[in-house]
Amino acid sequence: MRPAVFLDRDDTLIPCRSVTADGDLGDPALVRLNPGVAQGCQTLKDAGYALVVVSNQGGVARGKYNTEAVDRVNARLNQLLGGSIDLFQYCPYHPQGVVDEFAREHPSRKPAPGMILDAASKLNLDLTRSWMVGDSVRDCQAGRAAGCRTIQLCGEGRPNAVLENGRDQAVDFEVKGFKEAVRIIVGANNEFEGSVRTPRRVLVVAPTWVGDVAMATPAFRVLRDRLAGSLIGALVKPGIDDVLAGSDFFDELHVDTRAGVMGVKRAAGKVRPNRYDTAILFTNSFSTALIARLAGIRERIGYGRDGRGILLTQSLLSPRRIDTPPYSASTVSKRTWAPMPACEHYLKLVQWFLDDDSIPLGPMTIGISPAQQAAGAEVLQHAQVGADRPIALLNPGGNNPAKRWPADRFARLAHWLEVERGFSVVISGSPGERALAEEIAREASLGIERALPTLGLTLGSLKVVLRRASLVVTNDTGPRHLAAALKTPVITLFGPTDPRRTTIPFDREAIVVADPTLPAREVAEDFPERCRIDRIEIECVQQAVEDVLEEINR
Repeated sequence: MRPAVFLDRDDTLIPCRSVTADGDLGDPALVRLNPGVAQGCQTLKDAGYALVVVSNQGGVARGKYNTEAVDRVNARLNQLLGGSIDLFQYCPYHPQGVVDEFAREHPSRKPAPGMILDAASKLNLDLTRSWMVGDSVRDCQAGRAAGCRTIQLCGEGRPNAVLENGRDQAVDFEVKGFKEAVRIIVGANNEFEGSVRTPRRVLVVAPTWVGDVAMATPAFRVLRDRLAGSLIGALVKPGIDDVLAGSDFFDELHVDTRAGVMGVKRAAGKVRPNRYDTAILFTNSFSTALIARLAGIRERIGYGRDGRGILLTQSLLSPRRIDTPPYSASTVSKRTWAPMPACEHYLKLVQWFLDDDSIPLGPMTIGISPAQQAAGAEVLQHAQVGADRPIALLNPGGNNPAKRWPADRFARLAHWLEVERGFSVVISGSPGERALAEEIAREASLGIERALPTLGLTLGSLKVVLRRASLVVTNDTGPRHLAAALKTPVITLFGPTDPRRTTIPFDREAIVVADPTLPAREVAEDFPERCRIDRIEIECVQQAVEDVLEEINR
């Protein structure tokens, strides 16, 4: 069985609306080829594709011309193409027709796949390796229904190509002209000759935590730039969509908690209709690999951890301490995973996927949507911070209590920044950390409105506050990474977590660790008592603030 390229006729191969008053072309004298069509069709033939024209000809049903006229137009077209078309299929039916014989809907009329399926039967074609090219979404819908990959021509002079809500799910690629469509098809054909395949529909299973998503953004940017013609979607947990709002990494977000007995099946059902051909798992869990498998995604790429290697088609190995200096000299836990900066961890996955280990690590970036901008401006207004003083944001919370610097020290730091360093200090936190933020605000003699959870702070509005801030002091948690992605100077406090796991590409950060004397071969998590975060004295944090401010002002 050989593959085919199914081609719409009017405004794809030949001009129609620009040479007719009503879009009904029945005169062979008007037939001329669109730019690139003659050479493009020959290139497709040389690549081994059958060429089949599938065309709605509702003008027959509307009484504009008869079937003999359609045949004459098709014959003239094939003459101009040197006889390269293997088969012409057309549908003369239209539900608003005036010719009784053809005045009805018909299963051959696009977006139904009847013409394509009939041609496949006549010519013994492999639809899984075939393409549909047309200027209308309905062309692509017909191709998708038949199991083909699809390309929509969206250049000038193609009014049918206008989409109301962005790219239709039936459209795999949007291109400006026929030449570009041919390049995509011939390039994709290389996968059957053993070349590296360019995926057309990619699902990214995004990290679970806010900070990890921020650290994955350099890798997201590479994917978006390298796969400019592909549809890229992301499976995210609730809240992560707020982190990604205002960014252009993904064409679609699938939001699901993945929780509960049926969580995996439900999430797989959400992404399955998009017919992704490749999944890149930025997570390490067994369940997310199972989601990709249940969704019918052919290629599944990720790190082979947590016993999920059997569910992956390509798996990378994470380094272990015993094989990674300086951790190979550790006195404990040599066979556990070695600390690896998350940004590099995610980028390595994309380098492997794209078969290019020369891709450099870029900066972390996140966007802000207009709705988030408005919400953040409102929070700042109610916090009563004016434009005449710089803002310092303190983030005393975190999911792990062991990572939280004591609240009374945050309060003393807040008072020092407000009174002695001239900042307007605000305290961030999740809704569950409202009491903590209010306690610090009171102890620092700040107004209660400076405790931002009191004002309904959300992840979206937090991004705005972080961008407006001149300084952030935080535990090792999500807002640290958001601040860096927004280019705001940050001081990060580390207790019993090793900072080498989350080293970020940002040069305006000062890191303060509980035990700076811990040997480089050891990992902080193995020494929770020695690396208790309350061992960090306030004077160390104040000095870090001074150092960062001096660097900024230099």
